[in-house]
Amino acid sequence: MIGNKAVVTDEEELDIHNTDWTKKYKGNSQVMLKPQNTADVSAILSYCNERKLAVVPQGGRTGLVGGSVPVHDEVILSTSRMNRILGFDESYGIVSAEAGCILSDMQDYAKVRGYEVPLDLGAKGSCFIGGNLATNAGGIKFIRHNSLHANCVGLTTVLADGTVLDNMTTLRKDNTGTDLKHLFIGSEGTLGVITQCALICPVQPKMRNVAVVACSSFNNVLKVLQVAKRELPDVMQAIEYMDLASMDMVRDMNEQTVYPFDQDYNHYVLIEVAQTVDPYDSANSDSQSDYTEVESDRLFNFLETIEEQILVSSSECWPQTAFQYLSSLLQKLIG
Repeated sequence: MIGNKAVVTDEEELDIHNTDWTKKYKGNSQVMLKPQNTADVSAILSYCNERKLAVVPQGGRTGLVGGSVPVHDEVILSTSRMNRILGFDESYGIVSAEAGCILSDMQDYAKVRGYEVPLDLGAKGSCFIGGNLATNAGGIKFIRHNSLHANCVGLTTVLADGTVLDNMTTLRKDNTGTDLKHLFIGSEGTLGVITQCALICPVQPKMRNVAVVACSSFNNVLKVLQVAKRELPDVMQAIEYMDLASMDMVRDMNEQTVYPFDQDYNHYVLIEVAQTVDPYDSANSDSQSDYTEVESDRLFNFLETIEEQILVSSSECWPQTAFQYLSSLLQKLIG
């Protein structure tokens, strides 16, 4: 049906796939199957369904809650061999791939074409796009591009009895009937196995910059987010929260890390801003210079709002060096 190469019974290899990334959860599966396409997945699930054999779909195993490892001795269905990128629709900016495609490979594929995948996260070098969809992974660009529900236009899935649901399309505006693919995004493999997908890719920004804001309370972290969403709605690319323990870990792991503040704070906000127009491009016209000047005003208004409404009104003492650091980083964006 799928060939001997797709059947794994080696104890050492099975031990890896029976164990969660955190080493906290461990199953006892005796066999792992590695289908190469949707037809293989359909045949496997049909066979297991007829014999009432439990199956656990498994992707890159980067989850932290044990969702991809067996509870007992279920059959492991790994999508690792289904790793092809199927193509790119230049008209709509949509990339299509199989479920076992590694996220970073998809990102690189889109990047050379001037686009970016709307999902980015720390495990991008090993997580599979099928697992990202099955868990509705948000990632660090969620605030910019929304969830995978908003960016997935096509999906092929296989139900437990082997039935194939082919909703694979690159048509962005498709209002023909019930949109079944959204049932499977975030379903954690409980409704079926995702085998193919198509994602909308926005145009890759030409300018990026990152700033770090220090806050003494989590309430002020939320205020920084509110101001950023109001002042920088079209250029804010990502925003991440870090506590002091996380910052200490970064410094411990990399001694060359330059700490931008003259004292420790309990909370930090990492903000990435990006735009598709490059203000440093010498070919830009006068209108581009006007655009850059407008952006300058908006960004500095953002900084002033943070300083006046959040830090001063709450009687906090934010070191001047921190404000200068944030200003200099964002100033690189506007020249």
